[in-house]
Amino acid sequence: MNAPNARRGGLEVWAPSVVPPIGVELSHQQALAVAFCHLAAIGFAENMAGHVTWQPEGQTEMFVNPWGLWWQELTASDICVVDSEARVVRGRWDVTPAIHIHTELHRVRDDARVVIHNHPYVCVLAALGRLPDPGPPNRFALPR
Repeated sequence: MNAPNARRGGLEVWAPSVVPPIGVELSHQQALAVAFCHLAAIGFAENMAGHVTWQPEGQTEMFVNPWGLWWQELTASDICVVDSEARVVRGRWDVTPAIHIHTELHRVRDDARVVIHNHPYVCVLAALGRLPDPGPPNRFALPR
């Protein structure tokens, strides 16, 4: 028995015609973009300054976020690929000048598949779930 003013709902109104398959493999760019969005969502993003490289096993090239985009706004099409000399070989953006920290770490540590460069102060505060205390006004002012 239907209520007098009931509205239609469920499959009567809308049913998806295209749905993503369950268990589909992500591309390297998609996987890294998801990682960036997740890290940003849990507070481990330092504005646009931090970066992550991922060098799949057996490869010399590495995937990295571009310079100048917030982690939470990255998409798979934004991910860049750099060679072992830090030259962008695929991608539409530039990468951070600090990329050499990563290329050197990947070079000397062949077991380091992922390298994250972020700024610890922000990471510690994010892990603790705390905002920085601004302190008294002018606490960083030079004494007169």
